Amino acid sequence: MATGNTLKVVLIGTGNVAYHLAKILPHCNCDIIQVFSRTEAHAKALAEQTSTRYITDITLVDRNADVYLYALTDTALPLVAASMPRTDGLHLHTSGTVPMSVFADYQSHYGVLYPLQSFSKDAEVNWAEVPIFTEGNSDTALQQVQALAQRITPLVQKADTETRKTIHLAGVLTNNFSNALYNIAHELLKEKGVDFRLFLPLLKGSIGKLNTLTPHQAQTGPAVRGDNAIINAHCAMLEQHPRWQEIYRLLTEEIRETHG
Repeated sequence: MATGNTLKVVLIGTGNVAYHLAKILPHCNCDIIQVFSRTEAHAKALAEQTSTRYITDITLVDRNADVYLYALTDTALPLVAASMPRTDGLHLHTSGTVPMSVFADYQSHYGVLYPLQSFSKDAEVNWAEVPIFTEGNSDTALQQVQALAQRITPLVQKADTETRKTIHLAGVLTNNFSNALYNIAHELLKEKGVDFRLFLPLLKGSIGKLNTLTPHQAQTGPAVRGDNAIINAHCAMLEQHPRWQEIYRLLTEEIRETHG
């Protein structure tokens, strides 16, 4: 798999990650030659998007591809990997938590291409700003996955399984959990007829500060100030939402302990 050559890619999966990979790969000198999904409607839709063929039986996979890119759920990945015929190509998954050894009993050349991003089909992705973490079962496999990743983004870094798991955990904390808090705020504001979008400049400003400050340095609010009157008032306002009230109290205690 020489760097710079057009790579023949089989895309395995049709979810959000696969959808965005299918959009970027043709711009990276990669030819998607086949799409797989166990659900025919999904396979057909992504195949039409990429103007290629699709299969719903993994044993019918094209065995002449350079890269087999598995963009699957962590549950489905081991099952599909076990059913995949042995090929000479490079087998890569995109999971943050599954070890690359998921391929060990079935393929000779394998690794991981893990993009650190939250993917939604309705939201565009600027791949030039997306870090990709790579791993390979040999020096050759690692060089190949890094070469592929560098076609997609300049932000490429090696990470073994344990490091990648920690990165994934940090991603859940910073992205998924923060978004859950956004949702709570959205629901509270909706009760008062306030548009959540008015808070976007506040959120952008908070993220922007992290370019120059650590999260610890950037922390503000009543818990840092020790303003118990406001904290108690906020808790009282959440009496009708006891689960949200408990979340507020737990996070307040975390901030107090960290900045005490």
